[in-house]
Amino acid sequence: MSDNGNRRPRILIADDSDMNRYILLDMLESDYEILEAEDGEEALAVIEDYEGEIDLLLLDYRMPGMNGLEVLKELGRKSWKRTIPVIMISAENDRTFIVQSYRLGAMDYINRPFDATIVRHRVDSIMRLHSQDTKIAKEASSRLTESFHNDGMLINILTSLMEFRSGKHANHTVNIQLLTEMFMRELMNVSDQYYYSTEQILLFSKAAALHDIGMVRVPQEILVKPGPLEEKEMEIVRRHPLWGVEMLVSFQEFYHSPLIEKAIAVVKWHHERFDGNGYPDKLTGDSIPMEAQIVGIADAYDALTNVRPYKKAYSHTKAVDMILGEECGVFNPVLLECLENLAPTMTERLQAQSFDRLYQEGLERVLEEVMHPKGTAGESLA
Repeated sequence: MSDNGNRRPRILIADDSDMNRYILLDMLESDYEILEAEDGEEALAVIEDYEGEIDLLLLDYRMPGMNGLEVLKELGRKSWKRTIPVIMISAENDRTFIVQSYRLGAMDYINRPFDATIVRHRVDSIMRLHSQDTKIAKEASSRLTESFHNDGMLINILTSLMEFRSGKHANHTVNIQLLTEMFMRELMNVSDQYYYSTEQILLFSKAAALHDIGMVRVPQEILVKPGPLEEKEMEIVRRHPLWGVEMLVSFQEFYHSPLIEKAIAVVKWHHERFDGNGYPDKLTGDSIPMEAQIVGIADAYDALTNVRPYKKAYSHTKAVDMILGEECGVFNPVLLECLENLAPTMTERLQAQSFDRLYQEGLERVLEEVMHPKGTAGESLA
């Protein structure tokens, strides 16, 4: 469901008590559009139906079936918690419950019985903050997207990426971007040590697309070899992170751009592993930038679930089990927790991003036209 034009801010009240919903409706309906849900499952269905156009959720703790805390956890798994502020409502005064609500992402807590002055003050305040955050995020996204297009950097990047596509499936870089975003958002749900703004998530997901840019210098016969690589061939492949950094540094016109600065760490260290058995520098633990660790686990998952010249595609379940079982190296335990949380919906969410894939394909068509003007289209890039 999507709105056209201006609308009043929209609040969803999720409470199994008809009386509680009526009291809140009476307090708020003069300035807000009110939607209602009788339980947690219905609340999630309404949120999905309105496609991100819920501006605030008033969420009761005690409801039949899925309670309020379980709804908060589901909002986190679906990445809705970062776009929908939540105020918990309950007669509970237990500090443990209140602290848990905050840790799961609730922005405020209103105790019953309701005081109209307190309800209006807290709702109005959070709505103002949410409106400001949304505006700032949109402006930041717009500025960043505009910079990618205006400076010609994206064309240079796609040129390099297209030159080594043999051996990688067409949606590899798009999947890495999407998985990077998923892991960054989930990391904020499972650990208080990390926070990424909307602009940072956009920037790092774009940087993640460059993770294998150094593969352009790996000979094609190695990239498309149908069997296991010999040790000398593996040594060549292991150089691609350093070659990638050399390429990024060579983009002198763009070297000081935020994208290139972030991409350098991702490109150089996405094959490092938590126990020090990665490459090229054998870094250990937290000495590996978290963004590079995220791209590393995203790259491992995508490599496992897609066909490569030297291997078949594994199922989603098998790939997750292999990563958790350390068959692809040792990853940060907090990222393994993220993977376990994301696993039930990961495939569905990747498939749902068809628009992003079409966007990528459209950019590649534009690049093809730029590189091959009329009369030369369709010729080999080699």
